[in-house]
Amino acid sequence: MKKISLLLILLLMGCSFSMEKDARSETYTDPQQVIDAIKEAQRSKYKNYLFLDLREEIDEYIKGFHNTPPSEIDAYLEGLKTYTFIMVFSNSNELTSERVSYIQSKGFNNVKYIDITVETLLNALRDVDLLYNESCPPKGC
Repeated sequence: MKKISLLLILLLMGCSFSMEKDARSETYTDPQQVIDAIKEAQRSKYKNYLFLDLREEIDEYIKGFHNTPPSEIDAYLEGLKTYTFIMVFSNSNELTSERVSYIQSKGFNNVKYIDITVETLLNALRDVDLLYNESCPPKGC
């Protein structure tokens, strides 16, 4: 039993190290990149993943994303590792860029900027059942 526990701990440490080693900030311009990231986060039960949706008026909510006003981002960053995979989306490229820069200034080095129109992204996410039609709980769907 101790060997299994030790192997599990080593495996989890290896996954964490891999994420830290591969951390890099980048821009996502293809909806498939976002879909792949969400599915990977789901497989890992969102450990070391944070998805932020900064849109103010929302008809459809993205699964796994936290809908939050830009001014409340710090509450979500508290206690996260600097290599945490963070994806930011809003209906304004200017706002998204500003918030990504802000998060990076806090020492995070694995921030993903979604540079896709709201309509294009939502259509792609709808096709793979990654949207909710009703309001999500405050901490996300």
